[in-house]
Amino acid sequence: MLRPGGLLLAGAISRYIPMVKVLTRNLLDQRSMSIARQTANTGQHRPDPDQDFFTTAFFHHLRGLEREIRQAGFQPRTTLAVEGPARLLGDQFKERWSHPETRQWLLDLTRSMEADRSLLGVSGHMISIARKPE
Repeated sequence: MLRPGGLLLAGAISRYIPMVKVLTRNLLDQRSMSIARQTANTGQHRPDPDQDFFTTAFFHHLRGLEREIRQAGFQPRTTLAVEGPARLLGDQFKERWSHPETRQWLLDLTRSMEADRSLLGVSGHMISIARKPE
């Protein structure tokens, strides 16, 4: 239920996040690369049960998420990245975050890129903001 003119926040998982996981967690094996490729191509994430690769789910592409929002009768406003480019540091993140200069640079970088539509797939999650028509 949302009143006319109200704002909708819709969250989604990027279909490219398995590729980021393969690259940042040194999972360059045939099984992981195959699942990452399938998820990027179809949006259907179907890892083997014995893999530490999240769960069976449907992941989104930016255009698909915004299309679903329009089909539901809302007017998309913007879509933003939830996680920024610092996620690419993988295991190095904690150590880099502990240095004030590096932390500030990472925060500035993230703020400058959060709405860049060409980079949203690198974020694990996206938030779309839409409005219900009056």
